Amino acid sequence: MNMDYKLEATKMKNQFLYKQLGEAGFDLPWIGKMFGKLGIKHDGMKYGRSPSIDRSLLFPPEFIYGLVDKKGKDVIPITTDVAVAATTLYKPKEIEEAIRIGTSKGYDASCSFQRAAVGLDAQNKLPKFKAAFLANEPCDSNLDTFNLIFKEKGIPFYNFVLPREFNTGAKDYMKYQLEDFVKRIAEDTKGEIKMDIDKLREAIKYSNEAREHFLEGIEQMKGPGRLMKGREFANYVLFCSGGFGSKEYVDVAKKFESELKGRREYLKNHQEEISDNPRIFLVHFPPFSYLEFMKNVDSQGDMVAAEVNTIWWDEIDYKNPFEGLAVKLGVNEGVGWNVDSRSKVSHRPSLEEYDIDGVIFVKHMYGTNCPLATESCVNRLEKEIESANKKLGKDILLEVAPIDCICSTNIPVNIDTRIDSFFETLRQKKGSPPFRPDMYKEDLYI
Repeated sequence: MNMDYKLEATKMKNQFLYKQLGEAGFDLPWIGKMFGKLGIKHDGMKYGRSPSIDRSLLFPPEFIYGLVDKKGKDVIPITTDVAVAATTLYKPKEIEEAIRIGTSKGYDASCSFQRAAVGLDAQNKLPKFKAAFLANEPCDSNLDTFNLIFKEKGIPFYNFVLPREFNTGAKDYMKYQLEDFVKRIAEDTKGEIKMDIDKLREAIKYSNEAREHFLEGIEQMKGPGRLMKGREFANYVLFCSGGFGSKEYVDVAKKFESELKGRREYLKNHQEEISDNPRIFLVHFPPFSYLEFMKNVDSQGDMVAAEVNTIWWDEIDYKNPFEGLAVKLGVNEGVGWNVDSRSKVSHRPSLEEYDIDGVIFVKHMYGTNCPLATESCVNRLEKEIESANKKLGKDILLEVAPIDCICSTNIPVNIDTRIDSFFETLRQKKGSPPFRPDMYKEDLYI
């Protein structure tokens, strides 16, 4: 069995993602073209036919799935960052132009995601959102972006404040904020958007179900060998977090679990096919700006763990939905956003449980402005690796890759040779055979 064949679950995930973007009304022509490649049936679909609400990556999508318009139509949660990253993969020049426009508006100090969003808005390529929700962590430049895109247009947006330390008081405060949002959005939209508590509870049930299936699937990655490409694996949980709360994403999660369990069972019976590649843990987002980076990683190692593919939350209490969602957001130390997102990032569980040989930390070129890509994050990660090495008797190596997530003009000329050197050192330590170049021609990434 070729473990590099794309999962059927990935195709289903792509279909879900692009159909949402289209129905929300993104004015990006490439989205329509992707429908044919992904086998999405138009069914008379019209762009922008569904009411949509923008959200930052960490704001709970389940909350938005509980909202309906005055006709009872479901509201779609959209993450502009995801649309920006997807556009980078297929139309990078379009994003470069958006970044240029965003920079010219005085956003030169913000990360490229934020500058691109501002640029797309200036070109009227974003949907006509009914409202927007953001969480102040992990990205603290989101607030400036939302202010520019929404406040000046009179579109209501709401800032969900995550306390740096989670305790009973913090939980109550976060619960209060969510309950207050329900009242405010109904008032601010003059009843056009309101909460349906039964739909909210249903969305949380769907989210819990998807969570369980993804956990079972991700668990399979702990075993020996390679089950799928790293660049395919890295985009299920956080990047497509807007799926949690929908019935369609439950189907994706079920398929993901089923296929990875099938591949794990196959390797149990065909151990001669288990690779001896270095096992890699990816920290931060993969760089969407430079596909060759992840192709290079996939060709030389097995990426078995990814920070952005971490299920950090427990089952959500659907009977007490606002408190349940508050807890989900408050206990998120699995991906580092707890207490102090700039310095106290803990990665030890993955290092120990996944038999990691090397860690690649994707550090934005605009890292000083990203709370998850500062030098203090690197220092913390180095300490975690040192601790794991002492406990496990290993020599886990760290490679800090200074490459921007979506800005293709900020790609170091030596990034490929740095990765090659990193893997050569890992192979020597692991006793793996010399590397033989393997070209991957499939270019559908998300």
